[in-house]
Amino acid sequence: MGNRNHYLWSTFNRIGTQSIGFIGNVIIARQLSPDDYGLIAMLAIIMGIAWNFTESGFGDCLIRKMDVTKLDYDTIFVYNLVVSLILYSVLYFSAPLIATFFERHELIEITRLLGIAIILNAITITEFTRMMKELKFKNFALIQISSSLISVVVAYLMALEGYGYYSLIFQALTFSLVNIFLITVINKWKPFFHFSWERYRQMKSFSNNMLISYFTNQIGQNLYSVFIGKFQAAVSLGYYNQASKINDANFQSINSVILTTSYPLIAKEKDKSIRKSMYHALLNNFLFIQYGICFFIIGSAFPLIQILFGSKWLTTAPYLILMTIAYLFNPVMTVNANIIKTENRSDLYRNLTFLRNGLSLISLLLTYKYGVEMILIGQIFARYISVIIDVFYCGPQIEFGPIQQLKVITIQLVGPLSACILAYLISKDAGKSIHQIVIFGLVYLFAILLINKLIKNQIQIELFKRMRILCKRSTHLKH
Repeated sequence: MGNRNHYLWSTFNRIGTQSIGFIGNVIIARQLSPDDYGLIAMLAIIMGIAWNFTESGFGDCLIRKMDVTKLDYDTIFVYNLVVSLILYSVLYFSAPLIATFFERHELIEITRLLGIAIILNAITITEFTRMMKELKFKNFALIQISSSLISVVVAYLMALEGYGYYSLIFQALTFSLVNIFLITVINKWKPFFHFSWERYRQMKSFSNNMLISYFTNQIGQNLYSVFIGKFQAAVSLGYYNQASKINDANFQSINSVILTTSYPLIAKEKDKSIRKSMYHALLNNFLFIQYGICFFIIGSAFPLIQILFGSKWLTTAPYLILMTIAYLFNPVMTVNANIIKTENRSDLYRNLTFLRNGLSLISLLLTYKYGVEMILIGQIFARYISVIIDVFYCGPQIEFGPIQQLKVITIQLVGPLSACILAYLISKDAGKSIHQIVIFGLVYLFAILLINKLIKNQIQIELFKRMRILCKRSTHLKH
């Protein structure tokens, strides 16, 4: 029961914070302009790299360290805080150079204000790490969800008052400040400025390896924002950033919930054949859920953006469609990456990470001059090549090879893809956006259920069996 509660609170935290973030993004974006979002997005890679150096992988080190002591936490707290202060100083004085690079003078003030969040977040790293290590997911969830909600309210009120991009800056700062306040009140936390060079050196080698991996991923994830911000208008980056937020909400929410509950169980299983069957079931379930959501977004992107954000954000729709197509096989990539992690192939994991980011960079260098849509088309090719390589190198580690994975992908792809095409053709001339999305949704749902029934999709069959059992139990309890 204890483990189940940990998973429930962890899931509640992820779904809660992401739901608040998504809803907040919708209502705030209706008040702000794409240019406001573009200006903040220009700094994504700079803030991300600064954060990586601040955290430096010590959080993971503390979690895996068996004999962690209060002195370990205090040492890393001091390290995080000192590094954050140094990095903020660098950001403060380099702000004019950043503004010159992107040719937007507003970035001087934005960099100096937004950079304060790095210091504020550094203060909470070790306490949040301790909470996770000690499985205090309930407190963690309450703090994170409360901070998310309060920061969204502050940003929305500022947006209503016409503060523009300052609303987004103070959303980040408020989130960090509320985190500090709540860990002080709920956990009775207070900082201790103790530092041990011996403890620091013991943990440094592990943290350096994590830092390299995080640094590489950070560059890969945010390089698109740099190129679009530099070579395209800020408003284009705003549209791209909005599509990216929706895409992240789609993929990360399902990804985090499924992985949090499933992978600890798989990692404990010693029998390779059982692990294979568990991964097979996981990939089936993962794709069944993800494809159902993805093809709904692809088919209804234009009316969806119109309803959620208003007509000024409609340019986001084609970006969102292309981005969702690029990430269609992300569940396959995620599952295969975790196969090699559970098989203790960290070397292969590192090499595939470098390859993935290298392919993204090559596609970006080939397409950045031709607009955001061409950049996203290049991203589709880069990610698909990466997925193919992952399947060929990772799956065979547990004899879950390309042919077997292709069968799973095909079965889960047929229903949503066919239903999306049919629903789009029927709904595209329906007139108002609300009519289009209602008709699309109804046709899509009916078609996907019918097609999956015709092809005897086992995941849908099992889902309906469970629903019937629950209905019978519910009826029995009433009587």
